[in-house]
Amino acid sequence: MSCAPPASSQPSGLSESELICLDVADSQLVLRWTKERKVLLEQVMVLEGRLAIAEKEKDLGQQEIEIQKKLTMLAEREAQIYRDAFDREKDLTDRALKLAEQTKPKTIGNFALYGLLGLAVFLGGMALGGL
Repeated sequence: MSCAPPASSQPSGLSESELICLDVADSQLVLRWTKERKVLLEQVMVLEGRLAIAEKEKDLGQQEIEIQKKLTMLAEREAQIYRDAFDREKDLTDRALKLAEQTKPKTIGNFALYGLLGLAVFLGGMALGGL
């Protein structure tokens, strides 16, 4: 059996002046547990790091989803704007066609009137040009 003071890094409730006595088998078991504890603590740290990374990836994924939703919303707005512009352009074109139909000469009488006016101007120009 061997006796040693308690390790100061581990809380045991014993003061450093008290000795812990163990036989060889028990001391080997404690040594093995100490080494296993260190390995387990390292594994816990690695897993905590992986968890932090996974949480960041999750947050980034949620941000990406929000961005995609906003882009989709903008695309829908743009499509609506184009539909509205097309409808207004169609209305303007229809109005322009109706206006053109209303202002064009409708009878042959109008054409005859324009022809007589043109003939009068021509004859007036000939008469004035002959003077």
